[in-house]
Amino acid sequence: MNVPHPKMSGLRKLLLGIVTLAIFSSISPCPSNAYVPKCQTGPEVEERFCHYITHYQSPQASADPLVVQALGAPSPSDVRSIALIIAVSKYPKLGADLKAASVDGSNLEAFFRDDQKFDEIIVLRDEEATKDRIDDFLRNYLPSRSRRYPNFARLVIAYSGHGSEETSGRAGTAPAAFLLSAAESASDPANTYLMTDFATRVRGLSKSFHQVLTLVNACYGGSLYVDIVVRPGGNANDFSKRGSYALAAGSPRNPVVSIDEKRGSVFFDAIVSGIRSGDADRGFNAYVGADGAIIQYGGLTRALPLVTYVGDQIQAVNNRRLRTNEGILVLDPPWFGPLASPDQIIEGGPFFLSPKKVSGPDEIASTAGPASFAPGRPDIKLFRAPEIYPIRGIDLSVRNGKIDWPSFLAVEKPNFVYVRSNSWSKVDPAFRTNWNKLKVSAVDYGAQVVFSFCSGDRQFDEVVRTVPVDGNALPIAVILVTPVDDKGRVSAGNVRQAGCYPGVAQAKRDISLFLQRLESHYKKRPIIYGNAYNLNVLTDSDFNRYMIWLAAYGISKPDARVPVRNDTPKSWSVLQFKGDNPWTLWQYTGQRNAVGIGETTSEVFFGTPTDYKAFKTGEGNVARDAALRTASANAKPSIADRSGLSYCRREHRGAWQLAPLRLC
Repeated sequence: MNVPHPKMSGLRKLLLGIVTLAIFSSISPCPSNAYVPKCQTGPEVEERFCHYITHYQSPQASADPLVVQALGAPSPSDVRSIALIIAVSKYPKLGADLKAASVDGSNLEAFFRDDQKFDEIIVLRDEEATKDRIDDFLRNYLPSRSRRYPNFARLVIAYSGHGSEETSGRAGTAPAAFLLSAAESASDPANTYLMTDFATRVRGLSKSFHQVLTLVNACYGGSLYVDIVVRPGGNANDFSKRGSYALAAGSPRNPVVSIDEKRGSVFFDAIVSGIRSGDADRGFNAYVGADGAIIQYGGLTRALPLVTYVGDQIQAVNNRRLRTNEGILVLDPPWFGPLASPDQIIEGGPFFLSPKKVSGPDEIASTAGPASFAPGRPDIKLFRAPEIYPIRGIDLSVRNGKIDWPSFLAVEKPNFVYVRSNSWSKVDPAFRTNWNKLKVSAVDYGAQVVFSFCSGDRQFDEVVRTVPVDGNALPIAVILVTPVDDKGRVSAGNVRQAGCYPGVAQAKRDISLFLQRLESHYKKRPIIYGNAYNLNVLTDSDFNRYMIWLAAYGISKPDARVPVRNDTPKSWSVLQFKGDNPWTLWQYTGQRNAVGIGETTSEVFFGTPTDYKAFKTGEGNVARDAALRTASANAKPSIADRSGLSYCRREHRGAWQLAPLRLC
């Protein structure tokens, strides 16, 4: 298959270029004399803007509830979503029309109107997209909207057209630019928009807008980043925070192409299709049933998973080894980075709505904030984006080496730190130092011990000698690792433990006794740490009185071995935690690069500051208790089976459980 070679203008190559600038913004009330309703479609803007506003929702219309929740807005009326699409497909003076750019413009308009539920969509096509008119929207209209909605608005600006490369010659340097419809050449100043000037406009908007995302699919679109200086910090996946980022389809050095003009550009086709299908971010809002199967996931697409997905789609094009007039087609991977004023701290990034994938009998209702369970359903575990959980921590051992404590505490500012006290055979050499450093800090601290099948009573005595009784310490954590897998295999590091392993039934009794003795000594109920496999083997409903610390990394990676319901896509093995005891702590990664430490783990707490206070007392299973509190004795739960079965709380074997109403 040959990819049509683009036409040339002078010495400069012109290939399909589409620039999409997505700005998710904050906006405030217009001055009373600034804008009045003059457009027949309803916008409160000056008449010169009316023709280009193709979709407008009344300010009284309610924003999508998931958008309101994601932004943390106090009211739907505080949220506004705006899109500016600039699609330049006709270049009569260059003889290099771009049909794919027109397709992109139409696809994006429908995408933001129908899929993303945007409130305002502005479209500038071909000869309408003059330099002055683009500037009018960037410098006047959009800032006026930022004053109308000061806190929680989202704006997307999309430009689709040719891009030109920066060149140097005897006459000087010609900067990289976006080419407009009337351009006679790549160096036509009246009909080109310099990428650096475009970036300057975006940086100015980012000061007043809540979030800014610039998506660039133009030839040499990476030039948008030239001379950009920003302050480091933040997380592009944290969609509740302010931030400004740019994603370019390629580098400043190479062009980009379309393969099938009927589908538009590779870049925008990947973005729209990945978000619409939910495939771009399959690790958001995963609900796991009592049997370990994924029963629902999706709802939002975050920035970083989207970047990864688009990169994968571009690489898939390269893998096809398409032949052009210049040889095998090789596209650059996308470029992604902050694009904001140098005095801004980038805290968060943008997001898109995506469909929920449901394989259970009914959709689970969305709720705001952190949680580890569906409302009233401790048997349905919830894994949201880690960024949603505000209470965070890490755990440390001798393996972390020497720690720069002043830097770590000053920069990372974790809510809690757990330190290893005892492994299978010995006291952790770093425990005493780590413990003492944390005791004099403002960070909550607790001890971890690895349960040994070989030590018996000696392990309890060793823990008591090592870990002091401290009323300020967090509940002690017990790490469970079964030395034998489900096929009877023993890993190299578990040989001695396997020799002591008494079998599952006796192991559970030994673990239960150890937990009881720790609780009696330290006056706080321990928390059990393990991955899904170890917890499924070594615990059952008799352990529901204890809190769970689940280690589950990389939840967006599918695994065919995990059971799924109906026609749900492949599930995630790390989430296959069964039963009805929701997690209290979730260790979601073991590869976080922490200042002063280096690579370490990262944990989140399931709930609110009030829940966290209860956790620190160690008086119960805080997550399971919270789940049961949300279950009303006579109300239907957030999800029910096809028979309409309702649930209630009942006491069973000394603990509250959720049961069918007929059993209560």
